[in-house]
Amino acid sequence: MKKISFLIVAAALLSFTVRDKTSTSSEEGTKTNEVAFLQKEHTFRGGDNDTISISTDDSTAIKVTKGELKRILKKDPELNSDLPFPPDICWGKSLKNDIEFDCEACRDQYYALYAYFLREKNGEAKYRAQRKTLITLYRDINDVFGMLNGGGTYYGHQYIRILGYAEFSVYAGKDNDYYNRPHNLAGQKSLYIKSLKQYIYDEVNNNTEYSPKEKVEKQKETLKSVKDIDRLITTYFYLNMAQEFQYSHY
Repeated sequence: MKKISFLIVAAALLSFTVRDKTSTSSEEGTKTNEVAFLQKEHTFRGGDNDTISISTDDSTAIKVTKGELKRILKKDPELNSDLPFPPDICWGKSLKNDIEFDCEACRDQYYALYAYFLREKNGEAKYRAQRKTLITLYRDINDVFGMLNGGGTYYGHQYIRILGYAEFSVYAGKDNDYYNRPHNLAGQKSLYIKSLKQYIYDEVNNNTEYSPKEKVEKQKETLKSVKDIDRLITTYFYLNMAQEFQYSHY
């Protein structure tokens, strides 16, 4: 599901170029310098046709020209706000300026940009592990519901938009005593995982289009993602974010 979803969205990203990450250490050094400069000056060295990766996902690189970034930042300053709104609200604000991001693939682009600029405020290196966990966790949840519903464009578009949702979760959780306090999550986590499994069993068993054999295979396939969700939820923060993301989007 993950690969299929990514290919659907990658093909739709229009002016973005998506490729597997194959950066050399030299390229990473250049990227780091560019990020530091963007954070301080909000201007861009080099020509407008030069490209940089704006991906916050280590597995892919989404490239945009510097000229495009300059143009978008001027038109959509909410992307670089000191007090960021959640990505859905921020995207809604962008539509008051014009309708550039008023299509499904265009909205994917916006969420990738949102994640990129918010990552520079959060700290790329400091929250790298947390960011990676949240992206994987949210994509696992997306996969569960995508598989139960036979796929669809919504789940494909979510693959990229999750970059924005995950980055806002990093922002919401950093230096937050509520999430960072010692917390025994065993009971709540167990209830959440059991509830998710029960939902899968009910959805699959009540689907009259599946044969008995297909029901067994569908449950087995979907529960793989639940197993990964269980593995990733190691703190109350991750449990709370997983629940919030699921209940808000599915």
